[in-house]
Amino acid sequence: MEYTEGNCRDRLFELPLNIFNVFSCSMCYKYLFHTGNKLTPQIEKPWMLVPAENARTHYADNFSVLADVKDAKPRDVICNSLNRDDCTRWMNCFQAAIRCCQKQLSIPLSNVTSGLCPRTWDGYSCFDDVLQSTRVKLSCPSYIEHGSTSEE
Repeated sequence: MEYTEGNCRDRLFELPLNIFNVFSCSMCYKYLFHTGNKLTPQIEKPWMLVPAENARTHYADNFSVLADVKDAKPRDVICNSLNRDDCTRWMNCFQAAIRCCQKQLSIPLSNVTSGLCPRTWDGYSCFDDVLQSTRVKLSCPSYIEHGSTSEE
């Protein structure tokens, strides 16, 4: 069953499903390609990608693209800013985010109201609800190049 309503939790905040989908796609781009990327999330509307400082001459004035993965046209525009392997990595990341959101929506909320770390998409992986002080280990997703997640 695919959910079309509800809120999903990102590492920063809880968002309505439709905003979560475009926001997480934009953030996957930012997190995976934090150096030398041609596009970057817009400050006021982070689900929109705009030219990065180093790529402004490659795009028309006032260019922006909604990171809507369900629409092939913006997805192709975004992939054109990447090589084929990086486009695949970006798509794998946002597909994982969307699966995480669907998983969040499919699991009933816990009756525990305090001492719980809520289910979250952290930008790379999907975490279930866990009690505070619980250590969770997840495998490094294949879309993270060389397993490095630090911004330099």
